[in-house]
Amino acid sequence: MSQRHHFIPITIAAHRLGLSIGFLRLARRTGLGPPFVDAGGELCYHWPSVVAWARRTGFDRNLDPQWARSGAGGARR
Repeated sequence: MSQRHHFIPITIAAHRLGLSIGFLRLARRTGLGPPFVDAGGELCYHWPSVVAWARRTGFDRNLDPQWARSGAGGARR
């Protein structure tokens, strides 16, 4: 898996966690940090960091274990 597959758009990350896109503000306040803009102009996060953040904050209850184990949760294949 190439390094670029470890990144996931914030809209997909929010969906995979069962959260609204408003999770961006919450994520920044609780330690996930700011997203970055990819080459296509989309806001993205490093997926393994999102999974770690979700586990720390308890937002992993809606996260499919298969997505949590995979590098990018199935995004951008």
